[in-house]
Amino acid sequence: MSKLLKGTWVQFLRYGVSGGAAFLVYFVLLFVFTEYLSFHHLFSLFVAYVFSILVNFVISRLFVFKSKNGKVFHEAVSFFAVAMVGLVLQALIVWVGVELLHTNYLLMNVLASGAVYGVSFTLNKFLTFRNAP
Repeated sequence: MSKLLKGTWVQFLRYGVSGGAAFLVYFVLLFVFTEYLSFHHLFSLFVAYVFSILVNFVISRLFVFKSKNGKVFHEAVSFFAVAMVGLVLQALIVWVGVELLHTNYLLMNVLASGAVYGVSFTLNKFLTFRNAP
């Protein structure tokens, strides 16, 4: 296995840890906003997603891609843009599952998050943190 491929594999696994932490924040907030504060599930999705982006960015920058360049703002903007792609995919998958297929909103969020994981890792690796070691 080449050094580049091995490094990418390690980053992919670390991104799973980062994504897991972000997903935990996302899922708890989604549940609280929907079940206890009675927000619509898609509004809750949006608010929870914003908080999870912040968690994911910090962990990804420091732990996953180990970025040490001084372009934190540039990376944050790029990461946010990638996250917006993920948000659109997440919301679309959840909307189809809940509104058209009448599936539970929590189950659809778990499935959608899994689908978005690979897309967001790839975009962040090759766009946001392309200059990271």
